[in-house]
Amino acid sequence: MSLSQIVIGIDFGTTHSGVSWAVKTKEGPPHIRVINDWPNPKAQNATSDKVPTTISYLDRRPHRWGYQVGPQEQTFKWFKILLQTNHEYESRIGHVKSASKFLEATGKTPEKMVGDYLNFLWTYTKEDISRHQGDNWEEIYSTHVVVTVPAIWNETAKERTLRAAKTAGIPGTISLVYEPEAAALAVLHAKASEESIQTGDTFVVCDAGGGTVDLISYMVNGLDPLRIQEKAKGSGGLCGSTNLDIEFEKHIIALVGMSQYKKLREKDRTKMMQDFEYNIKRCFSGNSGNFTVDLPGVADNPELGIDDDEITLDRQGLKSMFDLVCNQIQNLVEKQIEDVKDNNGRVKAVLLVGGFGSSKYLYNHLAACQKSSGIHVLQSTNAWSAICRGATEWGLEHIDAKLTSPHRTNLTVTSRLSRYSYGYMAMTPFENGKHLPSDLYHDPVDGVDKAQNQMWWLLKRGQEIEDGAELEASVHHSIQVGFWDNGERPFEKKLLFSADEIPPTRITDSVRELCSVNYRIDCSDLSREKSFKSPVNKEKYRYAYFKLVMKLGTNIEFRVFYKDKLAASCEANMSKRNKTYSSRDSHVVTHRSTNLPFNCLCMAERTGCPVFS
Repeated sequence: MSLSQIVIGIDFGTTHSGVSWAVKTKEGPPHIRVINDWPNPKAQNATSDKVPTTISYLDRRPHRWGYQVGPQEQTFKWFKILLQTNHEYESRIGHVKSASKFLEATGKTPEKMVGDYLNFLWTYTKEDISRHQGDNWEEIYSTHVVVTVPAIWNETAKERTLRAAKTAGIPGTISLVYEPEAAALAVLHAKASEESIQTGDTFVVCDAGGGTVDLISYMVNGLDPLRIQEKAKGSGGLCGSTNLDIEFEKHIIALVGMSQYKKLREKDRTKMMQDFEYNIKRCFSGNSGNFTVDLPGVADNPELGIDDDEITLDRQGLKSMFDLVCNQIQNLVEKQIEDVKDNNGRVKAVLLVGGFGSSKYLYNHLAACQKSSGIHVLQSTNAWSAICRGATEWGLEHIDAKLTSPHRTNLTVTSRLSRYSYGYMAMTPFENGKHLPSDLYHDPVDGVDKAQNQMWWLLKRGQEIEDGAELEASVHHSIQVGFWDNGERPFEKKLLFSADEIPPTRITDSVRELCSVNYRIDCSDLSREKSFKSPVNKEKYRYAYFKLVMKLGTNIEFRVFYKDKLAASCEANMSKRNKTYSSRDSHVVTHRSTNLPFNCLCMAERTGCPVFS
């Protein structure tokens, strides 16, 4: 490891993306630089904390990105949404639909398009670092890149994000962190330095962006240094400010008519949408007067507020558009507040971050809704860059944690609430009325009726777990092996997970494989285990004891120990997470062990009452 490292935080957003970076050395706290001088041929938004998540293609090859993209080019936006399976935007947003059609026509994957964009972003980031640290910085520093993802994203979307980052040519260590967690680090560190928070305070962090709105709640455990614990697990919805763009365009179409709207020049429609994006959407507070947008070529209609290529938008019409989106965000905030209350907490304030989080109207809307509750609504300084700054802070803390507390992944966040349930397939004594008849399995070793296909959960969704904590389970196999047997015996362990709010007690379609390990144990070691005689067939068996250890961090580690020595380990293999389990799968796993080679019979693995399969 280099003495110095560069940590780069990338906030890859639906409509805009941001980057910040810092050099980690032994000398003093690092300065975090937010890139705000993005390449722009028109010199508009020359100093902006973010750059549009926009890319154009020429002859199916990446051409331009960000502010460089012109209205006449084959332009794609909001393609980040395509990383998430089962999203609802393709039927509602033309940009998502056009990106999807382009991918289908060219044979590209969503992560390839994202990778093309991230390659542009990464190339410019390297140029920015070179201007400040010298052209040879990649030789001097090791690199840790932290990419943020929405709290509502599933494991497939997160894996696609990692693949896209690697496709983009991003080297070194790449970590993923939830957007609201990154924002919380940036905002709460700032609040702690202002001495405006106290131990015991609980905050809802609301990251209102372009595509998604993500929320998470933290309680402050300590101030110097800052220590926080998750008080309600992350939640969110597809109700970002892009919905305002949709409602605005629908409103304009209703005014001028679809046939006339389609006849207008593409660059004029694009310019109108940009006027709404960069002016009206950011300035409207609900208390201001009317706004206007230019739309050259539209026919005059004074009764509808259309005159001389200009459309007047009245305050009430804008309020209706904003309320459609803000009401959805308010519902998410209320749900977080209730979740905190269910966890014996009380929210002191809602902290707004993200691009839409800086909206005056959203602030006024939420503040009015919370007035009677006594919960404050606060807009953070530099809200738009909070996520990328927080990502860099997370990476810096991750380095500190590795040096001072190797078992930890982060020094500020002391505990989290699990977003999934993790466990393994097991067998338990069969009970009529409790277990399905199809799960009945007669154990040929002890003669007891067992229920197969059952789940034994190490950690359940919503359960609190300390950062860096390890979860253990003790299991054992019944095996047949003699003193004169040679060779090794194969074993397999599978770690499963479920996203269900209440995890199932048996295998269902919601239970998926997280990772698995295959390993072999020498027969000379197995033959030393204590033997016993089966009451059924009177044959001799031995117990082989194993310890299973699961550690949750930036990656999920799954390890198996035999006689206190590591027998096997793996990290979560996300590419296998779409594999579901059925009774047939469980049956095969249960009986596969009866056909082991080398005259070694491995019947069933037990952990207390349950049996691991």
